Parts: sequence; C-alpha cells; structure tokens
Amino acid sequence: MTSSLGDDESPDVPTVPMPHASTAMRTARHGAIYAVASVAPVLTAVIITPGITRALGPAEYGVVATHLVIIQTLSLLATLGLPGAITRHALIEQSGLRGAARLVWQSAGVAGAVAVLGALTSPLWVSAATARPWSVAAGFAVLGGAALSVTASYQAFVRARYQPWRFVAGSAALSIVAQASGLLLARQQHEAAAYLLGLSAAYLAVLAVMLVDLARQGRTLAGRANRASSDLKDALLVGLPTVPHSLALLLVPGAVVLLANRTSGSHAAGQLQLILLVGSAPALALGALNNAWAPTVYGAREGTRGDVVATTSRLMLVGVCVLSLVTALLSPIALRILAPESFLTGAPIWSVSLVVATSVPTLVYLCNVHLVFSSGRTSALAWLTPINLAVATLAGLLLRHVVGLAGLTLIPLVFYSLQAAALAIVRRRVSRERWSERSLLVIAGAAIAMLSLTGLLPTSPSGYPARILLTAALVLVCLMARRRALAHLRGMNA
Repeated sequence: MTSSLGDDESPDVPTVPMPHASTAMRTARHGAIYAVASVAPVLTAVIITPGITRALGPAEYGVVATHLVIIQTLSLLATLGLPGAITRHALIEQSGLRGAARLVWQSAGVAGAVAVLGALTSPLWVSAATARPWSVAAGFAVLGGAALSVTASYQAFVRARYQPWRFVAGSAALSIVAQASGLLLARQQHEAAAYLLGLSAAYLAVLAVMLVDLARQGRTLAGRANRASSDLKDALLVGLPTVPHSLALLLVPGAVVLLANRTSGSHAAGQLQLILLVGSAPALALGALNNAWAPTVYGAREGTRGDVVATTSRLMLVGVCVLSLVTALLSPIALRILAPESFLTGAPIWSVSLVVATSVPTLVYLCNVHLVFSSGRTSALAWLTPINLAVATLAGLLLRHVVGLAGLTLIPLVFYSLQAAALAIVRRRVSRERWSERSLLVIAGAAIAMLSLTGLLPTSPSGYPARILLTAALVLVCLMARRRALAHLRGMNA
C-alpha cells in the first residue's frame, strides 16, 4: 500500500491509505464524517415520520412496520455476506480494490435473482412472517430489500477506499429521498402499500447512481488481477457464515416489532417501532463510527490490530455513553414530536432507556468481532449469534408477562450482552491479536447505572424541565472536557 489519501481522494488514484499511520485521529475524523450518515435518517425521521403516522394511522403504520422488517431481512439475505467481505478483501487480499469492485457487480447479480425468487414466492411466506394476508405491499418490500443489498455492497467498497463523503451521500439519499417519496404517495392514498412503493422506487433510483459511480471508479483501480471465480469463492468463505450472524443482528429489533404485533396487535407494534427508532440513535452513531473503525482495524499490520482496538475503543465508548444519556433524557419529548398523544397511549415510554443502554455492550461486541473477522475464521458466528437471539427473545417473552410490553424492549440489551461475552471467547480462540475488555468495564458500568436512573424520571410533560436541565448540564460538562479529550487523542498519535 502507498501513502495516505485525503478524506475523499479522487477515485482515479489507484492507492489505499495506511490507516495505522495515525490511528486515533483518522478514526475520529472519518467517524465524524460518517456520523453525518447516521444523522440523516434521524433528522429525516423527525421531519417525515409525523407526517407518515398521521397519513396512515396506527393500523396502516403497523403494516409498514412489519413490512420494513421484510425489507431489512431480504436486504441482508441477498448479500450472501459480501459487504463485510468486500471491505476486508480490498484491504487484505491480493486482488485488492479491483477484486472488491468486481464483487460488488457480482452481488448485484445475486440480488436480482433474489428479487425475482422472493416476489414469485411471497404469497407462500408473507402471511407467516407478518400475520397478515398477502398484498402487493409484499412485492414492493421484496424489491426494496434487493435494491438495498446492492447499495450495502457499494458502500462497503467506498468505505474500503476511505471515501466517507461518498458513503454519506449514499446514506443521505437512501434516507431522505426514499422517506420523502414514501410520504408523498402515502398522503395521496393513505395506504401502507403506497408508502412502500415510494420507498422501494427511491432505493432503485439511488442504486442506479451508485452503480454508475462504481463503473467510473473501476477503470483505474489497483489490485492484482485474480480470477473472478477465485475472488468470489474466497469472499463467500468469509461472508456466508456471517449471513446467519448478520440476519440475527437484523432481527433483533424485528423480533421486538413482530412479537408485539402477534401478542398485542399492530398498534402496539407501531408504538414499539417508534420506541426503537428513538432509542437506537446511539447505536446509529456507533454504526457510523464503525464505518471508519472497521477499515482501520483491517488495514493495520497483523499483530497490531489488538493495539488499534485498544487505542480507539475507550474514547469511542465515552462518546457513545454521552450520546446515550442525552437520548435517554430527551426521548419522551422526541416521541411526542414523532406521533400524536393518541398514538402513544399506553406505550411504555420509559423503556426507551432500556433500548438506549444496548449501545454499551454493542461497542464491546464490536471490539471483538473486528478481530474475529480480520482473522478470516468466522464460522462460529453462523451458529452462535442465532442462539443468542433465541435466548434473548425467550427472555423478552418471559419478561413480557412480568412487566408488560416493556419486556420486549429488553430483547436488544440481553442479546448484545450475550454477544459481547460470547465473541470475547471466540476471539481468544481464533485470533492471535490481544486486547482486554477490562479497560472498558468502569466506563460501561457507570453508563449503565446512569441510564437506569433516567428510566425513573417522569415521562409526562411535567418531567420535561428536569430532563432538559440534566441534558444541558451534561453537555456543559462535555464541552469543558473537550480540550482534554482532544489533547489525549493527539498524544496517542504523536
């Protein structure tokens, strides 16, 4: 590999940067750019979701919630695990960027086949998946899921090229354009199918732009010219075992919505969908940081990747914990902006804190999974993650009988706690890299304790002043500590 590129270097430069040259600063800088990609869907939700809930009503919005699970599930299955393998391939394998670009085109062929097969067979499985009769909405969901699978492969490629602005532009388009298109049709027809049609059509339009850009970049890519079949075989060996793993990750929020739909009806499913939407804000930010973090770990020299994780994880955890506390404090206000009071009647609003707390074990899990994935020995993920999902789902159903609907919102927290523990064991078995979770325990424990306290605050408007004052105090403390954090970050790169 050659010298480092800028934040969004021209695609005509056939080179990959050295991410370990300035580990913490590069991750922080690119993570801040990727954070824009996580802000886009949140802002879009704040602006557009109130219009959607009012245009569709509780029942039709519940239909949308269940079909969004279909879109997300198919978007993952259709990839065959290639997005993660594409980023790894570009940074570690011999054919490099050229082979990674070719894998994106191959993923498009796979997605097309999945779209045809899924649409033809949808009458056979939609009723079982959604507890509703088949409708044309299912066809739109299949189409949208197939399109999203290819956009994930393209974004994995630009992530490996250290082109965060391209990634952000794609994510913003997928969020803003798609949601706006869905809202436009929903306001005209007031049906879930209309919203899903607008959503999927926009996904296809954005995908077309991405593929044009990929073709343009592909003319001058670096990398050894391996056979296409050889690259695909290697990528599938790494990626396929992660399909059950990634599907289980995706079905964590889906399990909450689908179980709420089956046990309490579509209104409850819609309520928990909104609670998950607000509570997942810190996880979205962590996902944005992870887009910079994963290539940094993969691109480091073998034997130093554990040091990369140790260098970056502590500061990342502090940032995620602060955002989690702010989200938990302001969540009741956000929920009442997103939906009318009648929509939220009976909803366990306090349980947003339970969803928010999931971001803490998620970060510990990511530390370990990066080292497992970079080793190329991913087979344990194929069975371990689904088992953890089954255990977490069973725990949620049991808690449902104890604390009501809020019990289902504990599924993500239980699941990622199990993942953090299980992947720590797997990492020690398959990776030679060394890293200790103990350096994060104090921060993680303090964050969980404070998040638990936010769940005790009133969620009614009478509690808003206290929540706003606590948020302001937290932001002030963070601003006061900013200089010290930046100095520490620069010191690690000196």
